Amino acid sequence: MLSATVIYASLTGNNAEIATFITNYLIKQAVQTKMIDMLQADLDEITDRNILVVVPYTYGSGDLPPEGLAVYDDVHQTDLNQLTYGVVGSGDRLYGADFCRAVTIFDAALAHAGANRGADPLFVDLQPDIKDQAAISTFVDQIIQQTTMRAKQS
Repeated sequence: MLSATVIYASLTGNNAEIATFITNYLIKQAVQTKMIDMLQADLDEITDRNILVVVPYTYGSGDLPPEGLAVYDDVHQTDLNQLTYGVVGSGDRLYGADFCRAVTIFDAALAHAGANRGADPLFVDLQPDIKDQAAISTFVDQIIQQTTMRAKQS
């Protein structure tokens, strides 16, 4: 059985909404899923599952959320080659080049740690709407498919 951890940080509530949507979607797909606020996340909860979805917000001028720094540091110090991951987050396009930059930063860190990208990073402008939910569903389906393919190859 597949298992997933969804870790999120939310300043406006948009990422909490995205994380909840992803968690419910994974559960409907029969994936044992745990949703955790980044402040509460620890390395064991990341490494004891085969799927990791990170939902960070971007703080200030393109920085990681303060509550996500410990998770980011843990990722850099760990071999995560057993994980399939995806990173999605909401932001405001008014920030230009810094729009959803934390999504890109976490994606690069997870790839560097050897995790297998299950889907391309996904950027949501402000609050997720129906079109965003469809894109998020496709994003999650891709992660599940990649994880299933990897499990069959093992």
